[in-house]
Amino acid sequence: MCCVANPYISTWKIRRKNRLQHEGVFRRLAGFFPLFAVILAAPLLEDVFLHFLERPEQLESGAIGYGMRLGWFCCAAMSLRTYTALVRSDERAILDPHPGDPSQLLRYLTLRCGVESVVLLASAVAMLWPIAGAGHEVLFFHAAAVVAMGWVLGLFLGFPVHLAAVWAAESKSLAAVMEALRGSNPRLQAALIYAPGLVLALGGVGVWSSAEGLLAYQQGHTLWWLWLCVPILGALGFWLVASPLARSYHYRTTMLLAEIDSYYARLEDPEEAKLVYLQWTLRPFPATWKPYLLLELRHGWRGLRTWITGAWGLGLFAALSATSQDGSVFERSVALAGAGLVLIAGVAIRLSAANPQWLEDTLPFKNSQRIWARFWVVFLWLQGVVLLVPLAVAWRHSGSEALIILGGLESLALLLSAWASWVSPWRSRGWAAYLPVALLIWAGSLGVLA
Repeated sequence: MCCVANPYISTWKIRRKNRLQHEGVFRRLAGFFPLFAVILAAPLLEDVFLHFLERPEQLESGAIGYGMRLGWFCCAAMSLRTYTALVRSDERAILDPHPGDPSQLLRYLTLRCGVESVVLLASAVAMLWPIAGAGHEVLFFHAAAVVAMGWVLGLFLGFPVHLAAVWAAESKSLAAVMEALRGSNPRLQAALIYAPGLVLALGGVGVWSSAEGLLAYQQGHTLWWLWLCVPILGALGFWLVASPLARSYHYRTTMLLAEIDSYYARLEDPEEAKLVYLQWTLRPFPATWKPYLLLELRHGWRGLRTWITGAWGLGLFAALSATSQDGSVFERSVALAGAGLVLIAGVAIRLSAANPQWLEDTLPFKNSQRIWARFWVVFLWLQGVVLLVPLAVAWRHSGSEALIILGGLESLALLLSAWASWVSPWRSRGWAAYLPVALLIWAGSLGVLA
């Protein structure tokens, strides 16, 4: 069925048109600010990510390898985005009570996720433009193709894999497997937890295959196109089963989520519900500060827990990169940790945007004290990204390098926390001011530390 006859797509277009008319020109351009910031920051990252430009023998493999890593990043981002759109979207509560066509709904979700993620793809490709600026236009287009493949695979694999996760959660034949994987989570949730990782694993193989195909083409091999067939046919194959899966399991996802939520509700202790992550750090603060600090800690832990705990995951990823013995480990670990700081510090804006405006206007809090409290809370949350990297460097390299990295990352965390908290009262409009400046601060810190 064509897109014109799809009621979900038609309604979405009307909503977009009305929102754009209401927001004005500045808000229309604000979504492209991250792209502009990446274009400005890309040359500052040459010493860290583009060192192969000065080594002719590594030029082809370096460019394609850089594109492959950016493709993996896009695949991971699209995996999480499709999960949110399909499983935890705000629209689910509206759509579930009304009968509809899951196949048409799936096409709408795919189109919406693709359109809303175009800036992500463009920003990832913009990271490559110094390659073209150095006179290697063909290599630039090849690396950009690998990046685009990661974005496409994340989009087209995400929906069928997340729908299949609902089947896996309810499958009696896989019950033993889910029981072994669930950890401290309910068995029904295990498949949903690991589904984004499976998308990244499958998409990662596809991105690697496309990179190998383009390297084979550059080296003159005649069967280079076989490598490209793997991700393309894989994406098409998964997409063909997406509609049947949507018809069978889209609305069953709601019942699965209800069972998961009820499981946690039975386990929740009323006293434990009052405790939040890092609440013990409030003891040294004056009594007049504690209500503001506790408010931000509780707000973040209950509404944005994935962002906060994700700081430790990003820190672990950067720390693992610091355990190798190659010459660029210092610059690479700083770059990865800095990128994690940029991402997690944005939680300050999420804290503000998640509250209704009437609540912000009603609560008897001083705005200046709340901004200061938000600054300290975000800075504390960023320690998950900061602390693991110096520990890994001290273990595998030297204590002096670890101290330099610790000082640099803590300074970067202070700057990003301060800037994100300062613009957070602008609510969602704060992203337009935060991201460009944060990316430039990150790129500038690499120039100083590297």
